[in-house]
Amino acid sequence: MILAVDNTVKTTTKTKSKTAKAIKTTTKQIKTTTTKKMVKSQSMDEKFEEYKKKYNKSYQTREEEQQAKANYIQSEKAKEAHNQRKNETYKQSTTEHSDKSYEWKVKNRMGAKKSANSRASKASSKLPNSLSTRMGEDVPDSVDWSPWCSPIKDQSDCGSCWAFASVAVLEYLMNVIRGEIITLSEQSLVDCDNSSSACGGGWPTYAFDHIISKGIVSNKDYQYLAFQSECIEHYFDPVLYIDDTYELEVKGDEEYLKYLVATYGPIVVVIYATDGLVQYQNGVYYETSCPNDMNSYNHAIVVVGYGTDNTTIPPMDYWLIRNSWSTSWGLNGYGKFARNQQNLCGIANYAMLPSSKWISAKTRPST
Repeated sequence: MILAVDNTVKTTTKTKSKTAKAIKTTTKQIKTTTTKKMVKSQSMDEKFEEYKKKYNKSYQTREEEQQAKANYIQSEKAKEAHNQRKNETYKQSTTEHSDKSYEWKVKNRMGAKKSANSRASKASSKLPNSLSTRMGEDVPDSVDWSPWCSPIKDQSDCGSCWAFASVAVLEYLMNVIRGEIITLSEQSLVDCDNSSSACGGGWPTYAFDHIISKGIVSNKDYQYLAFQSECIEHYFDPVLYIDDTYELEVKGDEEYLKYLVATYGPIVVVIYATDGLVQYQNGVYYETSCPNDMNSYNHAIVVVGYGTDNTTIPPMDYWLIRNSWSTSWGLNGYGKFARNQQNLCGIANYAMLPSSKWISAKTRPST
């Protein structure tokens, strides 16, 4: 009888011991989980502090900083989730504007729009004869005009992409036709092109129309401010004139756009830029949902080439695009944008280009 009681006591003691261990283990797991959550929260706080230091960020009010932090955290989480997905074709990165909302970026870092009060552009909707006579020619499988382009610029916090895209094409033409690397003035277009709305947005062929009428001066004479100021272009001598401009409705025909890029050179296009494109770092940019209709656009860029990226599985066709968001964006200011993917983001809806007839002239030719 005593032996039975003793065994019962031992069994009960063992059970209590196991229960105590289980409680300790559970408590430890809870503490570990809680600690991990705290570390994760602290890590995001620390990352935001580092972000502020890196980009020299300061905020006027506590509310403004709280909103900036919320934007930053949302952006970081989206980036991390994107980069962890194995089927994505490009990588995202943190940018100087990761603390801003997408609406702010559209207003201040993009700017492609037609003004309802503007006159119609003088641009021809027909392909120039110099190109139309070559239709049907075989074109290379890949083209890259970027080595002949001027250095990448930054439109800063001004919706003037329309001016930067237009000027980039003209600077390219001056280099290949004149053999001169001259930086032209986007500020003269921001200040003086009354058909566009300065930092409030504009349209590339309106910029070309203005240059047909007034010419364009150098950036050395008329430097970029990133805000609208008084028009003073008449105080300086223009360094370039053009006689005509073209706005072609390509309507999603990427083979047609390919032909234009191969035979003419860099072409101005407008796209619907998503927040994913804003955070683009490398790879071939592709979004599963991006509008491509003729009326969906918010940003003007320049297509400077095309090719196929064989590092993706399967290999992926791309457009080589030039942006105006500084060399910190993408591939030193350039990016690979998916080609032959159902006219992604409307990249092949409009093609805008100036005539190259007068590029070689140092003064306005007589007509």
